[in-house]
This record gives sequence, structure tokens and C-alpha cells, in this order.
Amino acid sequence: MYHFFRTSILSLLQPSTSRSASPPQSEIQEYIQGRSQNEPSDETRAQNGPSTGTGAQNDPSNGTRAQKFLRLTERILLIALQVFGLTAAIIFGVWAPMSYALAQKAYDDQRIATNLSFTALVHQQYANRLAELSNRWSEYSYNLTVVQLRLSIMQLCKEYPVSSHLSPIEMPPISPSTQIAN
Repeated sequence: MYHFFRTSILSLLQPSTSRSASPPQSEIQEYIQGRSQNEPSDETRAQNGPSTGTGAQNDPSNGTRAQKFLRLTERILLIALQVFGLTAAIIFGVWAPMSYALAQKAYDDQRIATNLSFTALVHQQYANRLAELSNRWSEYSYNLTVVQLRLSIMQLCKEYPVSSHLSPIEMPPISPSTQIAN
């Protein structure tokens, strides 16, 4: 994977006339073969020891600086990706159980709220029924009061019948002087 990553970066840095989203396998194979022919392997470098050569090796046009920069960039990217992966694993490893616990608590709270809402609805229905009964009893009470009043009037009429020989009580007329005195 490391080698493919490195070859992908190198192919991106090299100018090409037509470049697709990913380089074709033939270009990658050609680059690997060309690299193995032009560059000594790591084992050869270890056998030869550190090179203190002059001339073509120190020439900036040779590409050694670009290759060193590329290797450094690859290492930085690799380390950054590893640190990012480790950080993401730690964050999600801690966050997932916490979010599950919070979701479970929210579900419990929602269930309790639903039960309370249902209980309030039942109590409201009972209150509505009691209010209807109260209205009915008020109507019955009113009707009984009207019946009682009618019976009282009938009793009063029975005890004191109206006769034609009785005259109404005569009151003296009210004059303006008696109004002021009162």
C-alpha cells in the first residue's frame, strides 16, 4: 500500500498530457520498472555506505531534492493520516457508547412523557364527564326550583283566592312636596 501511495504521488507530480482520475496500471508498472533501473535499491545503498559523491549526485536537476521532498511529504502525510485515524478511533470509541446511553435516556424520558400525557388525557376525559354531569344536575336543580315556585304560587292562590268584592288598597297620591320630604 505504501508503495502504491508513493507511486500515485509521483505520478501526480510528473507532467502528462492525459491524466484520468487514477493512473492506468501500465503507467504504474512502467514507473516501477524505470525506478528500479535508475535508482539503487535500499540494500545496495546500505552496502555502499553513505555517499559523499560529487557532480551528478549533487546536481539539483538530478531530482534528488525533489525525491527527498517527496519522501518527506509522504512521511508527513502518512503520520498525519495515522494520527487522524487514531484520533478518530478514540473519539468515536468514546462517543458511541455515550451517545447510545444518551439516546437510551432520551427514549426513557420520552416514554415517561408519553405515559404522563396519556394520564393527563384520561383525567381530562373524566373532568369533561364530570362537567357534563354537573351541567345536567344544574339543569335538574333549575327545573326543580321552577316546579317548587309554581307549587308555591298554586298554594298561595289556593289559600288566598282572588275575589271580585275586594278592592285594591288605595294609597294617597304623591305630591311634589311629599316627595321632597321623603
